[in-house]
Amino acid sequence: MRTKAWAVLVMLITALANALGLFFMKKASSDLSMATLYDPFLYLSLASLGIGAGFMILGFRGGDLSVLYPIIATTYIWMSFFSMVFLGEHITPLKWAGIGLIVAGVSIIGGGGHGD
Repeated sequence: MRTKAWAVLVMLITALANALGLFFMKKASSDLSMATLYDPFLYLSLASLGIGAGFMILGFRGGDLSVLYPIIATTYIWMSFFSMVFLGEHITPLKWAGIGLIVAGVSIIGGGGHGD
């Protein structure tokens, strides 16, 4: 089975939704108390992760699991971006190198699905 381009796009959307869910979870966890149950970030987190799961199911219909699932690793890239822009976290050169390796790995694995 060949992996379709739309399935790759859907898996990238999955990774983005998952990263948003984790970002909102981080925001909700800033004050762990009973008030956390009423924190809108908690519900945004759950919604984003649920949307990501739904997109993942759709994406898996379009190709090989061995090609599509590694795309979820791009969640780390999105999280680094969100952390840097919205939380003011510093991305070290070592982290940039790791992001480069993730991009290279996903590209190599993704390229393996087209020559079947």
